[in-house]
Amino acid sequence: MNAEVSTLNIKICEICGSKSDGLHYDNRVMCRSCRYKKCLEKGMLTSSVNEPFDSIGGKRQIIPERNDDQNTTLNNTNVLEKIVNDYRNFLFLRKASSAFASFEKDKSRTTSTYKTSRKQCCVESSLIKDILINFFHPYSTLTETDQTALFDKFYSRFSNFERAFSTYKNFGNIEGNQNLIMPDGNSININELSKYYENCTKTDPLEVAKIFYPSMAYIINDIVPFMSKITVDEYEICAIFGILLWQNRTLQFSEITLNLFHETRNEIFKNLNQYYQSQGKSVEEIVVKIGNIMLLNTKIEHSINMVKENREVAEIFDMIEFDNCCRE
Repeated sequence: MNAEVSTLNIKICEICGSKSDGLHYDNRVMCRSCRYKKCLEKGMLTSSVNEPFDSIGGKRQIIPERNDDQNTTLNNTNVLEKIVNDYRNFLFLRKASSAFASFEKDKSRTTSTYKTSRKQCCVESSLIKDILINFFHPYSTLTETDQTALFDKFYSRFSNFERAFSTYKNFGNIEGNQNLIMPDGNSININELSKYYENCTKTDPLEVAKIFYPSMAYIINDIVPFMSKITVDEYEICAIFGILLWQNRTLQFSEITLNLFHETRNEIFKNLNQYYQSQGKSVEEIVVKIGNIMLLNTKIEHSINMVKENREVAEIFDMIEFDNCCRE
């Protein structure tokens, strides 16, 4: 009997290859992650799905209510609101995928490891590619080469910034916090960073921890406190996601493509201004808000440069293995 239960528990989804905390069958009956993704592709609204439990507090409406005339105008052209919806799609898909990836692990464990984070990064990068192609207009209109170039530069920035935002939501109100949320959704204390790399390195984990400590400490000691000071929300975070994506970081893009980047960024700034206006903010308050958002964007870019430098040092001395999705 126990053998039969064990066999059921380790069934693999024929669609996505993931393990599940529920039963898996064959191609016709999908796992939750595949079924949810398929429903989204067929036009299902995320508002029709129960949102995951918010451990920080009750769900609050990020986007203020607007009258019908305002909604009609914004829904026709609001690029930023679309990004917010796309981000929420991603959160639902990641929650489902994370449940499968962590099926066999101890549910009481809250300390992250490099091994579990590396696995989750592979899942997460695949989800981001699908979200960009299927929902993140005008990404799907680009050539495959341009899509790849954008994604290669975007994913590490998205992952780094999203972890900073999660850390802000979980620990931003704790003075002297030293905990950082990692890609697997768990946290680490950066003063015990060597534990994160245990059994995952080609050399002493303590030496690897010394390499990466500065970039992680920068997130905790600079970026997260700055977020707390300027009080950012999901809408503003998604604006930065858009700015991080639609940037020219290579020389390969055509003039037409660069114009598309420029127009999309302009729409994001216009939509962000509309969002602040809907909150009743004055012109002066909006200027300060957008200025702080751009400062936060600069800090994220600096953080990525630090991580990239750390990684290059670790690779030179062959200290640890990295996946290509997080190389840029």
